[in-house]
Amino acid sequence: MALTTGTSGTPTAVWFSRAEVESAIALSTISAVLGLGLRPRHTVAYAGCSRATLPLVYAEESTTRAGAGFVQFGTVEPALALDRLAAPLGLPGKDPQVTHLTTSACCCSSSSCWSPPRPTAVRRPGAPPSRACW
Repeated sequence: MALTTGTSGTPTAVWFSRAEVESAIALSTISAVLGLGLRPRHTVAYAGCSRATLPLVYAEESTTRAGAGFVQFGTVEPALALDRLAAPLGLPGKDPQVTHLTTSACCCSSSSCWSPPRPTAVRRPGAPPSRACW
């Protein structure tokens, strides 16, 4: 089950079958590998609301199925996200820093909750061109 954010009223529940979720994850994995050039040496950072479980599951599952690393930043101020992107990770077999960033819209109504306006992906210098977001 996934819920809408409820920004225009009561949140709406939407139910997905296991097959639907697995199909979406498979398509997300294909998009990440072919569109974003995600490889096992890469690490994806997720900077989004942890309550947005469906985008979080899709991002984490597609990343790990491609063999890449996954870290969750959560919903943080932009300056903190930049600091975390620049910090060395020290993960064996992975590039020294985060190579890809993905986000999702914030689902909380708190004014202290910062969220980017829409999902996006960012690539590090030297990474293959990004043609799609997931």
